[in-house]
Amino acid sequence: MKNIFSFLMPKNKSVNNTQIINKDPGATMGEFLSTFESYCAEMGLANSADDVVAALNKASAKLKNIIPQMNEITKNYPEIKDLQKGTSLPETFSEFELRFSKLRPKQLQAITHAGKYLSHPKVLEPQKKFIKLMNEIIHYQEISFLEL
Repeated sequence: MKNIFSFLMPKNKSVNNTQIINKDPGATMGEFLSTFESYCAEMGLANSADDVVAALNKASAKLKNIIPQMNEITKNYPEIKDLQKGTSLPETFSEFELRFSKLRPKQLQAITHAGKYLSHPKVLEPQKKFIKLMNEIIHYQEISFLEL
């Protein structure tokens, strides 16, 4: 049976349930930042291993949806892959510079707060999944307690 709404679908574009790959790069970068900021906020409020699992799963689900768009961005701007090493954002994304600069301290606070739950058995798999997804976007390194 033919989809009567096929005229609404973009031609020659990969589509998952909610996203089109060539979405506006600024909107995608904003979505990536919002996802990571929310993850840090939720980890910063975690009071149990279940809270940490929920934060990791929620962030992973959002990241999974934007990986194709972020990969397109990093093809054009490979320096984004090294943002955790202090690399500046390309000028195209300068509007996000302040938000990016605040992420490292937010991440430190979140990991410090949730740290006691990170070695809990139910957290390990969701944490591995989150780190794997982040590494598909940037060279992501979870902060170790040696850095704190």
